Amino acid sequence: EIRKELIGLEIEPEKIMVTGIPVDIKFAHSYSCKLLRVKNGLNTSLPTILVMSGAYGMGDITDICRYLAGFEEKIQVLVIAGNDEKLKRKIERIAEPSANPFYVYGFVDNVFELMALSDLLISKAGGLTTTEALASNLPMLLYKPIPGQEVGNANYLRNMGVAEVAYNLKDFIRIFEKLMAQPQILKKMADNCSKVKKPLATIGASKLLLELIK
Repeated sequence: EIRKELIGLEIEPEKIMVTGIPVDIKFAHSYSCKLLRVKNGLNTSLPTILVMSGAYGMGDITDICRYLAGFEEKIQVLVIAGNDEKLKRKIERIAEPSANPFYVYGFVDNVFELMALSDLLISKAGGLTTTEALASNLPMLLYKPIPGQEVGNANYLRNMGVAEVAYNLKDFIRIFEKLMAQPQILKKMADNCSKVKKPLATIGASKLLLELIK
């Protein structure tokens, strides 16, 4: 899509190479969901929801976590709070009385594993996180995208059939309940990821740069 826009701005097509956003090559590998859940001490059969706040928090993530804690059907929830220690403590307080198991993390270096073992990602529409999710064939529920780049990302991913977008908590609840009630939708979204993703973008971009500098 960006290539088309650049050509519309009269940039020569042969100067534009679409590589995708480079991410760690670990996201390109195939993993056993069951084995990863065992490795990380998780239930192997429960629907697994991954909530990522970004490095410094996502805003209304506490409202999302309260809702997930009280969700009537049995699920397990993984929350990555990043470097936001205050947010991490808030989520831990919400999780303590929850009937649904919560696993609350700060900064982690195994996002590729947590994405590979999850059924749905709840996150902002940042370029890097959504690219990692695509590479992991992980359906997304994008929450309150920021006007500008994030809205553009969210619209593109929704149009590609790999994400749903919620602009408020009411929307979020409606969409989440639909996805949990109809797992075939999640399956279709995961299948669509494989058509959109460019998991080897790091290698492609590196080769291009090496060719340019000879």
